[in-house]
Amino acid sequence: GSAHYRSVALSPDGLQLVGIKHDLTVVEQTRTALQPFSDATPDAGDFADFNLTRASIPVANQELSDPIVGPDDTSFFFSHYTTSYAGENATLFESHRSGGVWSFDNPDLGKLLYADDQKRRIPTGISYDSLTLFYRDEVEGDFRAAWRVNTQVAFDYVEVLALADGVVAAAPGASCQRVYYSAPGTSGLDLFVAEAAP
Repeated sequence: GSAHYRSVALSPDGLQLVGIKHDLTVVEQTRTALQPFSDATPDAGDFADFNLTRASIPVANQELSDPIVGPDDTSFFFSHYTTSYAGENATLFESHRSGGVWSFDNPDLGKLLYADDQKRRIPTGISYDSLTLFYRDEVEGDFRAAWRVNTQVAFDYVEVLALADGVVAAAPGASCQRVYYSAPGTSGLDLFVAEAAP
């Protein structure tokens, strides 16, 4: 359609698109299999409460980006920050769907994921069990994965992923035996796959 977004994410089945618009509202639209997303004026749907809470925050220069819908369709990762942050700040958050409604939650996902001034940890993928988060680390200048022991606690362990130089984004397949990632290739930004070691 003619809807315009800052960034988008897909539901696990690929039939719902979640988009962040230029006014920082989150909208959603659905399609049937093999059909395009054609709604030119999608509405907030299950993100109505999320949008109301975000809009009520009395902070200037807000940004909302990097949406990722979790594999069970009940978690939603996103970045929320301001362009005037200084020092260490939480900018990466996880929303939870309850009763069909997404809330604008701000649980602390761990200091390992904090931004440093304007350099952020940018999420690009989540594992099937929601325990491993893949992200581009602007603070350290590399690409990493963070782990947590269950979905009720913060991420407390990270490792650098030695995929390639200049990785922009990475996300695992359903079994986590493969990681798909984007990095500079022979003709610009290309798509690659890495297999898990046996």
